[in-house]
Amino acid sequence: MFDISALKEMKLTELQEIAKLTKSIKVAGAKKDTLIAQINGLVHDVRTNEGGLAYKLVYDKQFTARLDSLVFSLRRILDLDGINVNVRLGTRP
Repeated sequence: MFDISALKEMKLTELQEIAKLTKSIKVAGAKKDTLIAQINGLVHDVRTNEGGLAYKLVYDKQFTARLDSLVFSLRRILDLDGINVNVRLGTRP
């Protein structure tokens, strides 16, 4: 995560790239101080919302391990057996 001093050292273009990744911070016309405040607010929200997905992905080791195990199992199933799907598009049966 970012701290304020690291954000202040970044160029405006770097802050804009971080803001674009969040898809919740408006970048157009935003000044450096505004972007820093919004990014810092987002980081604060992630750190304090213990029930949220972002918090769990970053801080909850048990949740992350279970998710990793699930993804590994799904990947193994897909690699071994694949998925047989019968899909009809555009018409009704």
